[in-house]
Amino acid sequence: MSVKVKRVIDLTDLNPYFHGVTNRIGAPFCAGIGSVIEYVADYLDMPVIRVLEVASFYFMYNMKPVGKYHVQVCGTTPCMLRGSDGLFETCKKRGMSKGHVSDDGLWTLTEVECMGNCATAPMVQINDDNYEDLTPERLDAILDELAAGKQPKTGTQIEGKRTSEPEGGPTTLKDMVGANHDYRGEW
Repeated sequence: MSVKVKRVIDLTDLNPYFHGVTNRIGAPFCAGIGSVIEYVADYLDMPVIRVLEVASFYFMYNMKPVGKYHVQVCGTTPCMLRGSDGLFETCKKRGMSKGHVSDDGLWTLTEVECMGNCATAPMVQINDDNYEDLTPERLDAILDELAAGKQPKTGTQIEGKRTSEPEGGPTTLKDMVGANHDYRGEW
């Protein structure tokens, strides 16, 4: 990856049109995506098409405005098998549709490919936070909290579970639970 392409990623990552964060590079936000692309190209002395190639290649960049909460539901096989279709239905009941900002401006729904949380599927990323081990009811509660201006608990939504361990705790290597036991000397 060239240094200029890396700079494109850095600069577009800071722009509110892409992520809804405070504009720190001085590009005219209100004028839309075209002016941002042109500004970055001019700033880096690159052809506009090269900046557009980078910005449109990476899924993390939004080429049109998103709602206050960007709800990204994983739709790949592990999440689908564990209930992501129900999560999409929950979103639909709130007026969300894929690729569009809801009428109240709060939500944008996107179906995404694997986000690497298959062990805690199904999962949703909302803005920068992951919510895992979801059911339609759990997602509905999270969306209620966000709509009320609160910050819901991130990570797994199963009570008592901390990470991707099985419900009820570890089932193997139990000696390692209480201490960092090094088994290498026993091999």
